[in-house]
Amino acid sequence: MVLFVRGAESLQAAGRKTRTASIYMAVAVITGSAGLIGSEASKFFANLGFEVAGIDNDMRQVFFGEDASTKATRERLQEALGKRYIHYDSDMRQYDDVQGIFPKYKSDVDRPVAP
Repeated sequence: MVLFVRGAESLQAAGRKTRTASIYMAVAVITGSAGLIGSEASKFFANLGFEVAGIDNDMRQVFFGEDASTKATRERLQEALGKRYIHYDSDMRQYDDVQGIFPKYKSDVDRPVAP
């Protein structure tokens, strides 16, 4: 899982506190967001007040078949988190796909560097 977060002002203004003040962010971009760890991270950050941009292309289904799909987890996240969770069906290994996501968040998220 890769996590990109930035934009402390909105959570600081809301009075959110954690042990490390430097992690206050407005947007969390989580890869593998429909997987076991990514889905829990998505819920965690959304509950802290972050907007979560989840990137997951359901490769489990490709490798292990329909029964292993993360689609149900993604749907549960979308239902539970509502507008706080935006899903991108993209492959993190495809630079052009990822470049299409980051500009939507302007300065809230640092764009990845080209390989």
